[in-house]
Amino acid sequence: MVRVVNGSLTLLTNATVRLGVLLPEVSAEGHSFRYVHDLALSNATLLLFALTWTVMHRIDENSPLADYDAEQFVESDARLLLTIEARDHALGTAVHDMRIYMPEEVLFGTHYAEAVTFDDQKRPFADLTRLSLVEADGAGAC
Repeated sequence: MVRVVNGSLTLLTNATVRLGVLLPEVSAEGHSFRYVHDLALSNATLLLFALTWTVMHRIDENSPLADYDAEQFVESDARLLLTIEARDHALGTAVHDMRIYMPEEVLFGTHYAEAVTFDDQKRPFADLTRLSLVEADGAGAC
């Protein structure tokens, strides 16, 4: 999981995100190289991006991360690569961003704490102080 926030003061639309993992590989000839594997996401698009978005990849037998535990992930010097694109109607243009997560930034056995709060009139607000707050979940997935 990766959580992103809409830091602009306007609503973003037609948001799309891609998440990849850079992993070490060895060719049939024995040459070492690094390869970016696309990670299948359960929620790669968002019609309206107002507050926060938790991007999720399920680690199952089809995932490039299926054979990695926390220690192997760090030892392999893997990296998560995230790109996001959305439409900002106030600017009248597409906006883009990219982030690279180093192995030591990837937390296993945790989930994000709730980051959306509500005021007295039940309006939602993204509490940016809680954006990266995680809680233990006892599971071994990243």
